[in-house]
Amino acid sequence: MRKRTALPGLCGLAALLTAAILGYALYNIAEEVTNPQAVDRAPRIFPDYSDTVIPPNIAPLNFVVKEPGEKYDVRIEAPNATALHISSRSPAVVIPAAKWRGLLEANRGGRLTFGVSVKGQDGRWRSFEPIVNRIAHEEIDRFLVYRVLPKFNRTYADISLRQRDLQSFDESVLLHSKSFNNGCMNCHAFSGNSPSLMVMHVRSPGGGMLLIRDGTVTKVDTRTGFNPTPAKYISLHPSGKLAAFSETKLVQFFHAVGEWVDVFDVQSDLGLYLFDTNTVTTTPDICKPDRQETYPSWSPDGRYLYYCSAPDLPADRWRQVRYDLMRIAYDVETGTWGKPETVLSADQTGLSITLPRISPDGRFIVFCMSEYGNWPVCQVSADLYLMDLTTGKYGPLDINSDQSESWHCWSSNSRWIVFSSRRYDATLAKPYFSYIDETGKAFKPLLLPQKDPTFYESFLKTYNLPELITEPFPLTQRDLLRALRSGPVLKAKLDPKVEPRAAPRKDTGYEPAGIE
Repeated sequence: MRKRTALPGLCGLAALLTAAILGYALYNIAEEVTNPQAVDRAPRIFPDYSDTVIPPNIAPLNFVVKEPGEKYDVRIEAPNATALHISSRSPAVVIPAAKWRGLLEANRGGRLTFGVSVKGQDGRWRSFEPIVNRIAHEEIDRFLVYRVLPKFNRTYADISLRQRDLQSFDESVLLHSKSFNNGCMNCHAFSGNSPSLMVMHVRSPGGGMLLIRDGTVTKVDTRTGFNPTPAKYISLHPSGKLAAFSETKLVQFFHAVGEWVDVFDVQSDLGLYLFDTNTVTTTPDICKPDRQETYPSWSPDGRYLYYCSAPDLPADRWRQVRYDLMRIAYDVETGTWGKPETVLSADQTGLSITLPRISPDGRFIVFCMSEYGNWPVCQVSADLYLMDLTTGKYGPLDINSDQSESWHCWSSNSRWIVFSSRRYDATLAKPYFSYIDETGKAFKPLLLPQKDPTFYESFLKTYNLPELITEPFPLTQRDLLRALRSGPVLKAKLDPKVEPRAAPRKDTGYEPAGIE
C-alpha cells in the first residue's frame, strides 16, 4: 500500500521539478544587459500597446516582441511602484498579474513605460526607446459581454454569448447555440451597464425574448398585430419599465467581388414593450409606411428616444439608402409622445448614420457613418463619429482605421468606449477600448488583452456586440435554458390604441445568422 501511494507522489514531485526546471530555463535567465546598442525607435510589439491610455483595472497587457533575437529583457516601470523585470528566451511577454495590478493601482494618472532590450545571435544587446503609456484615473466597467461566431457562419450553429472579466482573463459562456438546437441568440441589451435588467432575443423553436429582471427570467413572445416579427435591436429605458425595439425584416445577400456581404432592411418600424402591462405600443411618427426606422437608443435621462430613419426604397436601390439620425420625446409617466426631430441628416453628411449610443452623462453621442445602408460592420467605409450634444458639433473619432468600426458601447462613467473593429486582419472583428476625455477626445485603441499574447493568431472567430457591465451576469446557462425549454411564455398584447396592420407581413422565421 505504501509503495502504491508513494509512487504517484514521486511522479508528481518529478513533474513539479521538471516544470520548475523548464520554467527556470525559459524565464529565469536574467543576465545583465551590458553595453547595449541604442536603437532610436520603439520596439515592434503585438498587440500594439503603445502611446495610449489604459484603464487602471485592466488585465496584464501581455505582448509579443516582434524583434528577432535569442533573449528578451523587459522592464515595466511607473514612478510609484517597484519595476517589473521579465527575462525570457521567448519573445512572448507574460506579466505577473498580482504585481501588475499593484503597479497600476499605485500609479493612476501616471506614466507607464515598457523598456525592451533584445540580445541578438551575435551576442550583442540592443535597447529600444521605451514604450510610453498613461494610466487613467477612471476605471473601465469590469465585465464585457459579447457574442462569438464564425466569420462565414450562415447558420445558427456555433454561436455563443460570453462574459469576460476585464481585470483578469476569466471568460465564461452564458449561452451557446448548441445547447438549444443550434438556435441563435442576439440583440442582448442591458440597462445602465447593469446586468440586473437585461433582454436577449433567441431565435429557435420555442424561442422568444428573454427578459431578465433582478434574477428572474421571463420568456416573452413579443409578436402582435403590429409587429408580426419579434422585437429586435432593443434599448432598455432608464426607468426599467419598458424597452424600445425595432420590428425589422432583413435580407442578407452576397457579392462575387468586393465586400463579400450586405444586408438590406426590407421594412422596419419602432415600438415599445411595457413590462408591467405586457403591452406593445407605438406612435405613427416612428412607424411611417414610407420610412424605415431602426436602432432605437434611449437618452440617459429617459426623455428622448434616438433612432435612425431612411426613406423606403426598393431593394435594387440598396446602395442609395442612407439613414438620418432622429429623436422623439417620450414621457414615461403619461405615455405621451412629442414630435420627431432631426439631429443629423444624411443630406448634411452624404453618409448613412446608424447605431447611436449616448454617453451615460448625456454629453456625447457616438454613432457610425458609412456610405450606405444600416449594417456598418459589413462596410469598410464604416467609421465612428462623436457629437457634442451641448453644441451639435460632430466629427470622426481619431481612433478610426481603414477597416470597419461598429457596435460601440459606453462605460458607466462615460470615460471609455468599447467597439468592434476589423483592423487586425480586415476579416474578423475584435473588441477594442478607447479612453474618451471630458472634451470628447478619443485616444489610441487598446485590443482586448489575452493571457496568451499569440491568441489572436489562431482564434478564427469574430466578436460581435460588446457590452460593458459593472457586475457579473447573475444567471447561469442552465437558468436561461430552463426558461427557454420549459418556462411559461408570456404572450404580449397590443395596445388597443394601436391599430393592427391591415395586411401583416408573413413571419418566415428567417433572420441572417452569419451577419455580425
